[in-house]
Amino acid sequence: MKLLIQRSKKSKVIVDNKIVGEIEKGLVVLVGFTHKDTIGDIKRLTKKLVNLRIFDDDNHIMNKSILDVKGQILSISQFTLYADCKKGNRPSYINSMKANEAKKLYELFNEEKIIKAIKKSAERVMISLNDNQLSLVCMNVKDLCTTYCIQNGTDCVPVSEVHKMVEKALSKVDQDVAESYRSYRNYKTDFVQMLDDVYKKAQSIMYLGDKENSNSDSSLVSTKRSLIAGELSKELYQKFFLTSAERKAAKEGFIYIHDMRDRLYSLNCCLADVGAVMKNGFEMGNIWYNEPKTLDTACDVLGDVIMSMASQQYGGFTVPNIDTVLSYYVEKSYNKYMKEIYDDLLICGTNPSSIDENIVKNRAMSKVRRELEQGIQGLEIKLNTVASSRGDYIFVTFSFGNDINPFAQLVSETILRVRKGGQGKKGFEKPVLFPKLCFLYDENIHGEGKGLEKLFDLAIECSSKCMYPDFLSLSGD
Repeated sequence: MKLLIQRSKKSKVIVDNKIVGEIEKGLVVLVGFTHKDTIGDIKRLTKKLVNLRIFDDDNHIMNKSILDVKGQILSISQFTLYADCKKGNRPSYINSMKANEAKKLYELFNEEKIIKAIKKSAERVMISLNDNQLSLVCMNVKDLCTTYCIQNGTDCVPVSEVHKMVEKALSKVDQDVAESYRSYRNYKTDFVQMLDDVYKKAQSIMYLGDKENSNSDSSLVSTKRSLIAGELSKELYQKFFLTSAERKAAKEGFIYIHDMRDRLYSLNCCLADVGAVMKNGFEMGNIWYNEPKTLDTACDVLGDVIMSMASQQYGGFTVPNIDTVLSYYVEKSYNKYMKEIYDDLLICGTNPSSIDENIVKNRAMSKVRRELEQGIQGLEIKLNTVASSRGDYIFVTFSFGNDINPFAQLVSETILRVRKGGQGKKGFEKPVLFPKLCFLYDENIHGEGKGLEKLFDLAIECSSKCMYPDFLSLSGD
């Protein structure tokens, strides 16, 4: 058995002014048989043909097979491959198999190609077809070919028609494999349509903007870039992760799948233990962050951590128990101010025994309150003015309010007062959008007469003016 193989960008076979075979990118294969050829030869050369690495990879090196490039094969029976020109001027074809016998092997050669294509389609949906099922498909395809030839008065069946016949025969054996075969055969058409859709949407984003997400400013270059990449990601997600029924239902509006553009490669709505990240220092990007020693530094680092972590996921990003996280650094700053004030008094010649500890504590606490207020204001400004690498503003939530530690209570109180005071030009202040605030209510500590009742009242007042915080009951009441 001989195969003469030629790479081709596009090929067709015309008989009596009719196209009887046609392919896009792939291989044109002339097939010749000799007297000693067997089914084993067919299987061996078929395997060699489909795995032969004669297509270029990205480095322009012949390293890919017809399967890798998802190409097509146009096979043509050609007895002249066994022509013997050693003697005389007229070729001898004595080594070529007789036409009737060669036709049977040629049909087996094409049948083997069909079986390989079916097996590949079955593998993609993780289904294994047995030999009986494969034989049944081939028999049905032969019957359909015979019917086609009789109805059209021809001896040849176009490749496109054979694909339809294989799909039809497969549907009687396994519908999922048939759908996999169809999508595999039509991948070029599907991808051309997909990229055409992406191009149209990209043009719309470039010149008209996008209003799908109010949290993204589509006038920004980074947002445009992210949105355009998202459209391609969305199409790929629909193509490879949704069933045909789900795609149809989504297209017709019966179901809605949120954030499809991000589902292909990203995480959704994370709870971030930023307290554990900041303790003892951490590495982010190209730099090592030491653990913050003061409250103002902690607020700055917290903003950096939120921006970096949240840009690697989509949807909401929650920092739980922010009051507990920051209380550690509030206490650090408080102790620092206490020491500074004592040292200043001693330097000025004040007798240590005459120093009023309450005055020192009040001055230290006043400094901490101011530092904390500025830190929370800085966080609000950063989260509402600096877009993430995706081009949107981080949809971040802070939960707080149920830590009875005095420094944690101070954090909760400051968050509420800063939100209530708003940001902006003096006299025109208004509450910011982010972070979204969620007050953790517990009847046992926030209820009437309980230790944190006043904090709860402040949260109610803030919510009545700013719509935040929301309230999450931990006690069920």
